[in-house]
Formats: sequence, structure tokens, C-alpha cells
Amino acid sequence: MFAKYSTESLRVMIKRGVAPGAVKIIADREGIDFNLVMLDEENTPATNIPAILGTESQDRQDHTQSQDGKDHAQSQYGKDPKQLFQACESAGGVVEVQFFVPKNGKEADLIGLVRKMVLTVRKGYRGSMEEKYLKVKAHDLYNAIGSFRGVQHARDTYNSTCDASKKLSEHEIRFLRKPFLEQLVALTIRPPAEMHAEVNITGLDEFVCLIEKIHEKEIQAVEDDSKLGLCNFDSLSEMYKPGMHVVCRDAFTAGIDMLTEVAWSRYEQGRSIFGITRSFRICFHFFVAVGNHFTLCEFVEAIEQFNGQRNIHGMPFVPLHCYDSHTSKQMMEKFRCRGEIYSNCGTGSHFL
Repeated sequence: MFAKYSTESLRVMIKRGVAPGAVKIIADREGIDFNLVMLDEENTPATNIPAILGTESQDRQDHTQSQDGKDHAQSQYGKDPKQLFQACESAGGVVEVQFFVPKNGKEADLIGLVRKMVLTVRKGYRGSMEEKYLKVKAHDLYNAIGSFRGVQHARDTYNSTCDASKKLSEHEIRFLRKPFLEQLVALTIRPPAEMHAEVNITGLDEFVCLIEKIHEKEIQAVEDDSKLGLCNFDSLSEMYKPGMHVVCRDAFTAGIDMLTEVAWSRYEQGRSIFGITRSFRICFHFFVAVGNHFTLCEFVEAIEQFNGQRNIHGMPFVPLHCYDSHTSKQMMEKFRCRGEIYSNCGTGSHFL
């Protein structure tokens, strides 16, 4: 038997961060008018909420387009990305980002992404619901900025395969699109049906720019330390940006350096018997030979929290741009020569 719910109990669920879409399903099952759930405490309709979804007919039109095979990832929230969120300051002086949650229970794809990433970074934390808004601390969003940038990078890589003039093989298209398709599946977003249709999550680029603007002083400090060849634990997200080439030194290879690409990164925070613990996780992409072709593999490494500053070249993963131009050029020549040998001997059948 299902538990009995009332309008007030459903309203409490909304305030505690439960997704409005899930609450609407419960309301429909219990025969409760969801519009009553979304009324404010004075029992008046929330007319001050910005119209981020357009009219109901527009929602139906967008849904019909997605059913016709249009790109749902560019979905129904594409009028003005800036209307989806805004920065605000709480009474305690803490900077937060406020997301507008529509009263009809349909969330923008960006809000679903934010919920997922913040919950991953800070275990058990889903943000706070106040009236019709989801509020998340800007610091928690900054801890997950590597993941948001990773989604951007995966999206750009996906869209790079949509150009028919590049003449990529079916296998190449498949593994280049895989990272972003996995994100769409996790967010229950329908991928485009057309082979060369580009994808996007509306508001993602503007949202990342907002996080960077809020923390521009911290980012500038990281850049200044990087010029001196130094880094600290809080600077790792800027040091390992998605799409950046990194030299992995004896990390997961047999005693040789290996060139990889950063897929995503994030800080994680949890509790243990010793108190609050933090770690930094970074995901690398690289190619390995499988039979007659190459396939994309990923490896996730964790860096536990450390105090003070460290020499960048003493880290197990060194960004390629941190080397001087002469050393960087020599290393690229070495990796290119080794890659050609691997490409010739690593695939197919070779007999002595």
C-alpha cells in the first residue's frame, strides 16, 4: 500500500529538494491538484515566477517536436538561458545560485544536471528548495565545475562528429559520441534521431561562465601560482581542465610516460570516523588497440587532500602546457613516434 499524502506534505517535499516532476507523479496518483501544491503560503498563485517555460501550448509543441525525432537535448527551455538561473546572496553572506523550477513540474535539463553533479560532489546534499526555487551554494558548484566542463567537452566532441565532410568511420563516430550519450542517458534526455543533428543543454555555457565569474579571484590566484610552477589542492580543478593533454608519469603504465586527455574532474566530500574528508577525482581518456581497431578507454584516479603547495612537475599527472616549448616539442615527437609503432603493430595479426 502507498502512503497517504496531503497537499501540505507534498509542498514540504518540494521545499526539501524533491524533484517537482516526482512530486507531480505522486499528486496525480493521489488525485491532488498539483497547482494547489505549488501555491505559496498565502494561498495565492505564484505569479512572480519568471516565465521560463513559455505557455502550455509551447510545451506541447516542443514535446511533439521531440517525438518527431528533433533534438530533445536542445529542448523546450531554449528561449533565454539567463532566465533559468541567477546568482544571489543569502542572509549569511553566502553566494548561492538560484534556479527557477517551473510550477508545472517540468524541470530544465540543466537543473537535472546540477542536481546530479552536486549530489556526486557532496554526498547526501541536493540543494535547498525555497518556494519555487532551487538554491545551491556557489562553492559546491565550483567544486563540480570540472564535471560541468566535462559535459561541455563531451558535447563539443559529439558535435564535431556531425560534420559529414569529415568522413569518419562508424566506429570512430560511436566512441567519440559515447561520453555525451552516457550523460544524456543519466539525465533521461532523449538523444537526437538524426545522424548529423547537433546536441546541446540549454544554458550550460552561460552557467559555467557564471561560476567562473563568481570565483574569478580564486581562478586568477591559481593561474598566478601555475606560472611559478606551484599548485595546491584547491587549484587542481583549474590545473586539470577537460580536453587538456596531460602526461601521466608511471601512473597506470609499465614505468613509461603516457599522454592522455582529461575527460572530467571534480572534488568529492564525505564523512568518515575521522570527520569530513575531501578528495579530487580526475578521469583520463586514452586509446588502446582491440583486435583490428582502437577503442576509447577511461581511467579514474583519486588524489587525496593535501596541505600546502606542491611543485607541478612533482605531481603524478603533469599538464603538457606546463613544460617549456622545447621540452614539450620533444615529448610530442616521442609520443607521435611511439604511437605510429603502436598503430602498426598493435592492430591486426602479426606473425614471426
